[in-house]
Amino acid sequence: MTDSEAAQRFLEQLRAQTRAAFGIPPDHFDYGSYHDDVIESVLSTWTPEDQRDQQLRARLEQEVRGIHSYDEYMSGVLAKMQVHLAEIAAKIVSGVSPPTIHVGHLETGQLNAASILVPGHNDTYLAVFEDQLWMFAKYLSTAVALTIPGYDTPDGMFQLTLANDDIAARLKDNKEIGDLFGAGVLNYVVKGKFTPQDYPLSPGHRNFAYMLETGLEYFVLAHEYGHVILSHPDGATRSRSMLPVSDVEALAYSWGEEYDADLFGMLLAYPACSKYFRLPFEITFMGISLFFDALEIIDRAVALLETGDENILQVGSHPPRALRLKHLRANLPHLVEAHPSMSDDIEAALKLADIQRKAIDMLWEHCRPTFAGLRKYAGIRAHPKWRIFRKEP
Repeated sequence: MTDSEAAQRFLEQLRAQTRAAFGIPPDHFDYGSYHDDVIESVLSTWTPEDQRDQQLRARLEQEVRGIHSYDEYMSGVLAKMQVHLAEIAAKIVSGVSPPTIHVGHLETGQLNAASILVPGHNDTYLAVFEDQLWMFAKYLSTAVALTIPGYDTPDGMFQLTLANDDIAARLKDNKEIGDLFGAGVLNYVVKGKFTPQDYPLSPGHRNFAYMLETGLEYFVLAHEYGHVILSHPDGATRSRSMLPVSDVEALAYSWGEEYDADLFGMLLAYPACSKYFRLPFEITFMGISLFFDALEIIDRAVALLETGDENILQVGSHPPRALRLKHLRANLPHLVEAHPSMSDDIEAALKLADIQRKAIDMLWEHCRPTFAGLRKYAGIRAHPKWRIFRKEP
């Protein structure tokens, strides 16, 4: 049995174990009703010339409508991303062959990915991503796109207006945005599964949300590439507390290694997003920052439901979100030193990420009383799948 076959078989065993533990049916997601939405989302990122190409459109239709389960969907998404990142990694890491990383999705109980050693196959690692992360990324990106005011441009893009007062006014005048945000987070945290929310989006809003989602997703996978390329698995300790399946050992990296993997992930994700999706650095960085915002939202929601205090617990054993983002942002001046032409792009990236963070904070402030009330008066708690740790000072 090849390493790839062994990794796939091991992944299927883990899925069966976790789904049995949480009472989740093997094929729990009906992707068929979302075909039209996916096709529309993809088309919105194409050039007008490509949109008029009937052969390309037919190929897209065939590819998307041939997917009939969430497992099929995620396998296709991750495989395509791996091809993109491996190609970029081979170019930016001279003299090093891009690593073979076996990836898949699993109910991991944390938004961070986890690396597992495949039994019986030395040096074969399986990187597993939270089963619903991609769905949650799409939802959170959409919420941000709806919250930050702006307008559609004639070419189908989205022009932002960059003022916190505008965000506050928009949420005040459109309370349904905050309500939908809270309902989605609550559903995910309490049920352990994310139920997609149907938002009516203009072409510009849809394109903006798709770009944020893309930056977030490529960063998460690029972070795992960073661990392997930087040889972090060689010295990693092993832990049985990182996954819902207690008899499986996952690799535990040091905080310094997590910071290094974050930096490498950004340096790998940006050129991939630029080449394959024509994303500018500032939008890719917004997507990366949104991943850390997602960590914070899940931490707050789970901690509030479990203890009544949103600040004392975190989901997953990685360094706290604030420290990771602080270290990542602290390295941006070094990027300017190496690439002076990116100075304006990085300044814009930091400004946009701060505005996005403000939007997320306002959305959470809107729904926090609901979470607190459900805990106090209805006894609602977080789903048992979440891997909860006390937050370190």
